Amino acid sequence: LPQQSTDFIFSILSEEYGFIKCVGGIAGSAGGKITDCFVEGIICASATTADYCCCGGLIGSASGDISNCKFSGSVFSEMSDNASYFNQSGTGGLIGCLSYYAKNRISNCLVENAVIEGNSIVGGLVGNSDSSYGDDDGDDCIGCVVKNSSIKSKSGEFSCCGGLIGVLGLYGDCDNTINNCIVENCNITGYAYTGGLVGVALKFKSIENSNVNNVSIEGQGCVAGLVGILGCDFDCVPLFFYDNSYYYDIPYDCNGIVSNCSVTANKLLESNSIFNDIDTGVGGLVGCNSKNTKIVGCFAKIKSIESNGEAGGFVAYNEGDIENATTLVRMM
Repeated sequence: LPQQSTDFIFSILSEEYGFIKCVGGIAGSAGGKITDCFVEGIICASATTADYCCCGGLIGSASGDISNCKFSGSVFSEMSDNASYFNQSGTGGLIGCLSYYAKNRISNCLVENAVIEGNSIVGGLVGNSDSSYGDDDGDDCIGCVVKNSSIKSKSGEFSCCGGLIGVLGLYGDCDNTINNCIVENCNITGYAYTGGLVGVALKFKSIENSNVNNVSIEGQGCVAGLVGILGCDFDCVPLFFYDNSYYYDIPYDCNGIVSNCSVTANKLLESNSIFNDIDTGVGGLVGCNSKNTKIVGCFAKIKSIESNGEAGGFVAYNEGDIENATTLVRMM
């Protein structure tokens, strides 16, 4: 990673109506190849009238190849009710939103000593990684680290909060992957769906060889050490994810696999359940594991789990396959 720091302070406070607002330390919106960039500072986006808002420490809305980049500092967003809907908005330590029209790859990037807060979809690295249209597209996140940081989604029934990624794979195909990523020494506070690595992973191919270490996680819906909701299934995924949005695909089974992942957490807490009509709870590894999704060779060590709904040392609510699981846990 580059050694020289450039301090950026951005503030977008416009009250004018606009379709989309994007803000980032390097660029509001960017495509192509971005490498060896370092931003340290405060990034703020206020989109009280915009339909969509993407806010990131490095780039607000990005597509293409991003590698060997680093962010330290604070990222804050405040969005309208429209912008905080599940669509194309997001707040992330590095990237707010990844474009769903491109093949995207983020590799060997670092977010550390950061505070990331938004009232919608929030991730320590990427807020909204919503996958791509077309064959062999999707988003790849490889060898990235988030550490010594605070990640918080402040409100919103559509909110997804993850230590690495808020939401993975809403649009398009199943070719989204996470490999060799780490979240450590972080406090993660969500609202609806919260995970140490990913808040919600709907359409994905694989989540592999990734670790969540020494974290505390709190939420008010599905809470888990690794992924809040895993896979596409209406028993776990509420219908409002897809309501009033003509361009969303109907959910389908991707046969995604989670393998060789581990979680060590101090506390997993569902402080209050905001849902009455879907299954919620706290799981040491996964909150809700959907049909046709497999978890293989994973480990969870949790000092304390507290839940108002379902609770499991490994999975709170399971309809998929689990193989070779190990868990050490204290249930409250």
